Amino acid sequence: MLRISFAELRNIPREPRGCAAGYHTLFISDIPQMHLRECFGSFEPDIIDTHPRVDRSGKMVSGFVGFNDSSKAAEALHERNGKTFNGHMVNLSFALPPDPRERRGRAVGDIPQHKLFFSNFPHDEAGLRDCFDSFKSDIVSIYMLRDETGKRKGSGFIEFNSISKATQALHELDGKTISRYRLEMSFARPPKPAKRGTPHHTLFISDFPHGEASFRECIRSFKADIVHAYLPRDEQGKSKSYGFVKFNGISKATEALDELGGKTINGHMLRISFGRPREPLEPPETHLDR
Repeated sequence: MLRISFAELRNIPREPRGCAAGYHTLFISDIPQMHLRECFGSFEPDIIDTHPRVDRSGKMVSGFVGFNDSSKAAEALHERNGKTFNGHMVNLSFALPPDPRERRGRAVGDIPQHKLFFSNFPHDEAGLRDCFDSFKSDIVSIYMLRDETGKRKGSGFIEFNSISKATQALHELDGKTISRYRLEMSFARPPKPAKRGTPHHTLFISDFPHGEASFRECIRSFKADIVHAYLPRDEQGKSKSYGFVKFNGISKATEALDELGGKTINGHMLRISFGRPREPLEPPETHLDR
């Protein structure tokens, strides 16, 4: 399974000399050298170089994969997260440039992705949308942060339908002066991937805010193998934004986790893990029909 890990800067492997500077390079471990390119699937044409690292016996233990663009590296990392390749469990992370001077001014959060964090913005959401008017067809969602009194903090998150559009918006609008305020933007820190847990016939899906219809659509391809599935609700009948899916076997649950883990639904990345939910698992009045 390909997993994303965003470690502290001091723990991220450095790119070897000769790799593209910036966040163009991924660090990969535990995969045979002959498959170093192939495991990236449709992103293989975007790979410009590879640097395998071998142990004393000559066996590859890790390596670096350089891409022709930082957004392609980020897309490859996001898409391959949670995928199994030839039975190998692989870890991926961004590698630091070999020379600290090449990453001056960057932070761990500056890794390209779909979502941007903005701050020092003096207006409301309508004003923010006006500011991003040239990208209005590419915006998936906007979230304005507020304090305990409900007052806007002048910061928040804006999510795009692609990493390339988020990158373009960052380059065009970061530092722009709006009503005497300098807009500050950066790539948001991505959520940590959910731990898989011990294999079980039940899957736990967290942070799913889209309701029952989208929940059923998400698991439709596994309909024949599902025993039952449901989204718990609170006292007001509102979804608690997480759910459980019980399969007729652990192998089918594992297959569903590998296929759906990390998949994006309506702008949200699915976070799925094996779980043994509390009883009762399926209240008659809330279960979803198959």
